[in-house]
Amino acid sequence: MKNKSTLKISFVALFAAIICVGCFIRIPLGVIPIVLQNVLCVLSGVLLGGLLGGAPTALFLVAGLIGLPVYSGGTGGLAVWLGPTGGFLPGYFLGAVTAGLIAGKPSVEQRKCSVMLVVRVSLAILAGMVIL
Repeated sequence: MKNKSTLKISFVALFAAIICVGCFIRIPLGVIPIVLQNVLCVLSGVLLGGLLGGAPTALFLVAGLIGLPVYSGGTGGLAVWLGPTGGFLPGYFLGAVTAGLIAGKPSVEQRKCSVMLVVRVSLAILAGMVIL
């Protein structure tokens, strides 16, 4: 594909849609449920890398902020940000960006050494989950 910006926009939109669908897969544990979005936000950071990896999460957060039901349990709006789980929402973005920056783009040598690549991506996912 000649136009890489079109490809990047497509990946951002695809990951944002996948993150939004992840709100319906949840394990209710008290006030703060465990949702698939936690993993998907960090995964978008690792797979897309750096700030581009945070873009799908930012798009998902903005969609929920304007009222679309994309947060845990199909909720959305400013009330979610002001509720007990509101503090986790900025952490999604920070976790995705941190994981993307740590994972980075593997060099040709690192692609050949798959063990180092697995270790590097695992550390990036762990760092992203710690921030969440």
